[in-house]
Amino acid sequence: MDTVTSTRLVGAKEVLKIDYYNEWQAQRDLYKLNDSQPFSQMQPISDKTVHADILVLIFFESEDLSLLADTIDSLSAQTVSNWHLMVIPSVVSPDKVFDELDSLTWLEIHETHNPYESINKCIQGSGCSWVCLVELGGVFDSYCMASIEFYAEKNEGWSFIYTDEDQLDGNNQRISPKFKPDFNLDLLRSSPYIGDFCFIKTQVLSELGGFYAMPNVENYDLALQVLEYSGDQAIGHIADVLGHRPYQPVREFDTELGLQVLTNHLQRVGADAVATRSGVENSFCVNYKVDTASKISIIISVKDQLPVLKACITSVFDSTSYPDYEVIIVDNQSKEEGTKEYLLEIQILYADKLKVIEYKGSYNKAAIINAAVKQASGEYLVLLNHDTMVLQAEWLHGMLMHAQRKKVGVVGVKLVYPNKTLQHTGLILGLGEDGIAASAFSGKSMDEKGEMNRAMLVQDFSAVSGACLMISKALYQDVGGLNEKDFALIYSDIDLCLKVKALDYKVLWTPYVTLIHHGDSLLEKCKQDKQLEPQFERNKAAMLAKWLPQLSNDPSYNKNLSLKTTDFQVDNSLNCIWNADFKDKPKVYAFPGDSSGVGQYRVRGPLAALTNAGQIESSLANNFDEIVYPTVTEIERIKPDILVSQNFFLDHMLTPWKQYRQFNNAFMISGLDDLVYMLPQYHPKQGKWPSNTRRKVKELFQN
Repeated sequence: MDTVTSTRLVGAKEVLKIDYYNEWQAQRDLYKLNDSQPFSQMQPISDKTVHADILVLIFFESEDLSLLADTIDSLSAQTVSNWHLMVIPSVVSPDKVFDELDSLTWLEIHETHNPYESINKCIQGSGCSWVCLVELGGVFDSYCMASIEFYAEKNEGWSFIYTDEDQLDGNNQRISPKFKPDFNLDLLRSSPYIGDFCFIKTQVLSELGGFYAMPNVENYDLALQVLEYSGDQAIGHIADVLGHRPYQPVREFDTELGLQVLTNHLQRVGADAVATRSGVENSFCVNYKVDTASKISIIISVKDQLPVLKACITSVFDSTSYPDYEVIIVDNQSKEEGTKEYLLEIQILYADKLKVIEYKGSYNKAAIINAAVKQASGEYLVLLNHDTMVLQAEWLHGMLMHAQRKKVGVVGVKLVYPNKTLQHTGLILGLGEDGIAASAFSGKSMDEKGEMNRAMLVQDFSAVSGACLMISKALYQDVGGLNEKDFALIYSDIDLCLKVKALDYKVLWTPYVTLIHHGDSLLEKCKQDKQLEPQFERNKAAMLAKWLPQLSNDPSYNKNLSLKTTDFQVDNSLNCIWNADFKDKPKVYAFPGDSSGVGQYRVRGPLAALTNAGQIESSLANNFDEIVYPTVTEIERIKPDILVSQNFFLDHMLTPWKQYRQFNNAFMISGLDDLVYMLPQYHPKQGKWPSNTRRKVKELFQN
């Protein structure tokens, strides 16, 4: 996020610029300063007291003492004193304070000695449990060390921790935040996304042989080594901005040395792959060996729409260079004569590679695909929409190189609209107005790099679009294929990916395979059919009932980012700033209606009093004139213990409230300030509320 300023058009002319990140920071800074809040009282989660003493290392290769002072000041401001700073200098100690304070060490190393060997010896003798190597001028949030201690105890299996971070500009203002995903193997093999504020267990560091002479890529090297040594469950992520890089970076990532580190990693794990620099700064591309002996079955369902179908089939046969594949077209009762004639024609034209089967049931996308899979002879399946176009000769190679890897279950690709804008770059769970999933960066230019260059890098997602995905037939059958009962019209691809992920397989997206996707016009046509509307709602309800915990906490995203926008913007829409990981007080999320009158004296005032007394944590939705009601997924994400509504008896309010009652595990309180269905003659709302208000009030209070 090079800038965090979003632009909105107001009316036809006026442009309003809002710095969302500054607003986000301000809310959290206020939260942290409030002594009644649990953040300032962060305690270990068990009775066992664990002091995770942290050794901070800094290479001081500059004469600018102000940068060193910035780091020291931030350490001195920590809410806990569980740290020790060791400076590895190129100059003599400039201040006696380093000799006088136990918390500071100036490690002078003879120029003929290997500095890393000396550092490793000092680490072993430090008695500290964790080590953090940070660049000169790096500033720690005042709660950073307390957070490391808290999460280290909460997650005893973690031996490597990285945090979110941002940068300080020339005016010491925080800019350019990096809200990172949880551990993401393929993103790590594509870029050093873990950043600069990383912590490793001293014991594990020792068992790995300590720091190696890999200047400016030490954290990247250690993350890959910990992965090999302990598995991905040992690498933890704290989704909070706990570190701030200096405005002018002192230690830039060395891409060439990073490539050597990555190559060494691939060799150590026995991957038959070649890593190269990609066209994106500080990023890599890993090409895995492809076994072209595997047969691939490409499955396409269709019902008329001849122009796009013809373009799709032509592109597959004209472009594909992969030697062994078949195309299975499932015709779901096409009615147009042109379509029927074309299907007969291509069966003759491509007789050795194509067959058409008929599906005579009502439209059920999942059942249609499952029927084709039963007749597929390929070891791998490609689910392909009829309105896509292949652009690259080696598109199947590009997917298969990942699908053949151990523990990679599903492979998705980049999809672009004909107007050269992005349609699919991997799905973010919980994103969008239905709270299920949507594509990141949708509608942006196809050349968009995206947040942290993620629109250009191979990475793992929780789900990818079924418009073009690859999966082994064996795995497809192991998870039961597409769910015909619960997701007949929509979401079957997301459900498939989540079932695969539940078996500990990765769902991977690659930007190096790109197809044109016109957009699923058949699906859109179904959505406009009023008779199918109840079935779409049932599919949505089934998705929420089955996968809500996953939808609310996508590890490929970040809990600080909005589920309402696709551009990785921070979330300020809910006004919720508590940390759901802290369980010491009840969390109350309320809908006050307004800032005065009933909203003040029935909701805001009482909750403020309880919050100030340290009895609860509270957050308030926007007033009714500004609110966009949270989705079920957003409520699940913030995990309130109690939901409070006031005067929620109108239809547009009742709809989300009923959904919260159905899907969210929160105690729900509904209030009315009047007998709203028997208003006095001169009440200001007399005649403005609907005539069925009594029935709506009954719905509000029904369980």
